Amino acid sequence: MSAEIRVWEPVGSDDYEYHHVESVTGYHGVAMTPLGSPERAMAAAKDEARGVGWWVINGDEKFKVHNVKVSAHGPARVHSATKPPFGEWREVTA
Repeated sequence: MSAEIRVWEPVGSDDYEYHHVESVTGYHGVAMTPLGSPERAMAAAKDEARGVGWWVINGDEKFKVHNVKVSAHGPARVHSATKPPFGEWREVTA
């Protein structure tokens, strides 16, 4: 059973970097490879090694999250089961 995804936003200044690492198979990731195929297994292993997905970065610290929504009208919102371990974050309703 997976953890519930929550939405977090930074309290105060948003001086964090948000970085997305794309799958070796492109935008749609391993879902574009045949189910159960060696290609899918290889792509998934490469993606895992590369750290595919969204990351919140604070200097030398990195925290992997489910998704990031950046807005020109407010702070970025991070979708994750837990808040990033650095800085101050508050849970918000999506």
